[in-house]
Amino acid sequence: MPAPLEPLAQDIERALGRPTDETGRQKLAAQLIHLLVESKAHAQRRQAELQEFLKATVGRLVQLETALNEAHSLNRQAGAEALQTRQITEAQFLQLRSVSSETDDLDRLKSFIGERLDHLQDHLRQQDQAGDGHQRRLEDHLGQLSQQVAQLSAETITLRSRLDVTTEEALRDPLTGAYNRLAYDRRAALEVARWRSDGGNLSMIVCDIDHFKRINDTFGHTAGDKVLKEVVRLLQDQLRSSDFVARYGGEEFVVILNGAAEDAALQIAEKLRRTIKSAPFRSRGERVPVTISCGVATFNSEDTLETVFERTDAALYAAKAQGRDRCIHSGKKAA
Repeated sequence: MPAPLEPLAQDIERALGRPTDETGRQKLAAQLIHLLVESKAHAQRRQAELQEFLKATVGRLVQLETALNEAHSLNRQAGAEALQTRQITEAQFLQLRSVSSETDDLDRLKSFIGERLDHLQDHLRQQDQAGDGHQRRLEDHLGQLSQQVAQLSAETITLRSRLDVTTEEALRDPLTGAYNRLAYDRRAALEVARWRSDGGNLSMIVCDIDHFKRINDTFGHTAGDKVLKEVVRLLQDQLRSSDFVARYGGEEFVVILNGAAEDAALQIAEKLRRTIKSAPFRSRGERVPVTISCGVATFNSEDTLETVFERTDAALYAAKAQGRDRCIHSGKKAA
């Protein structure tokens, strides 16, 4: 089970042990389907990433193995030649010792020793030349091996970065650059798990652009797209780095406020609302009136992510029903 989905799995497991009506069973079934779909998608993404990574890594490892085998072969050949030289030298000394002990002819002994020494000198010179050649080739191979190791390391880092970029792109809304619904599902699950573990406060805001269809119909879809992008920018500018904002769908956005209790969450929602309302949205020189309505809810000990979202969404519906351009906390009156 992917870590971001564990809180949802735990909620489902607890729900399975409680009696419920038909509506509850339908909701539980929808949660199960969501869990299965997200688990499968996560597994498929990880499998594709690993396949690409392993394919690139195996190719480099094959090259490294070849270079190592060649270096080992050169080293083994150099060792064999050194052994042969030692054996020849020992044989020559045995002959010298034998001749020295068996002959009294000094001239013959001097001639024999001279020939043996010349032979040894020539052999050692050839061995030195061969050894220098082996050493150069071995150094070349080791240099190539070092370069391939460095290249493998660089390519691994590049591949990891590319996978990170691909994953980040999959979590972003292509129009506004905000995090998308999938990113919200993951981050919200993590925040709830952290809140349950560490305690403290956790709140949620659901924002909706008022009369967005009217903006599209009056000023065109290009203007509507610009409004969505600017709203995202303004929301991100006003929120803390520890907060999270995602485009939930259409003109609706979800904000997760870590550490914010009821009053603080409502104040933040009001700041977002005032910022959007006072921003100078324009299209072809004409001002575009843009306001948002916000529903706010704060997590309680018995809450799940789903129950808080339902309360937040109900508060948003109440804000719109009461005239829009306002923020309502699920446990408070309209601000």
